[in-house]
Amino acid sequence: MRIGLEIDGVIADLYGAAVKAFGPPRVPGARTLPEMFADISDTAFDNWLQHDTTYLHMPMVARADEGMIALNGLGYSLYIVTERPKHLIQVTAKWLADRNIRVDRIIHVQNKSITASSLALDCFIDHDPNTIREINLPRYLFSQPYNKSRFSFGERVIDWEDLLMRIKKYA
Repeated sequence: MRIGLEIDGVIADLYGAAVKAFGPPRVPGARTLPEMFADISDTAFDNWLQHDTTYLHMPMVARADEGMIALNGLGYSLYIVTERPKHLIQVTAKWLADRNIRVDRIIHVQNKSITASSLALDCFIDHDPNTIREINLPRYLFSQPYNKSRFSFGERVIDWEDLLMRIKKYA
């Protein structure tokens, strides 16, 4: 089985990193992460997203390490497909290696839905409802505080335990 995963919001805790950088969300019910921190300028938020240290020190989503080990143990091919800026390719690889997370390939792209289709993936997991809507294969929206009020075109999973249970039924 070939599985595509967005690293941010699925493996790496983008929300936790934002809270650490900016404090508690100002608009907890917001529909996107930038909207949760509405008083932070777009420029400041974008600069934070471009900076290497944001990603090098990002915490891990709860139980993502165990989940990735379980997927590896099942013999699945794992592809990180992310819209992180291309200059962060080595940072992404280092972050994964430092946490002993093994993947088959890391791909930084402009459009995840096109890449997911070209890789002949069996499923894709992402935190972004817009990406999930565009993907034309079995897909899972990984729940985060900033996407809970958003409709999902794929199956919503609440955590890694839920995700593993659903993926295993396809094996």
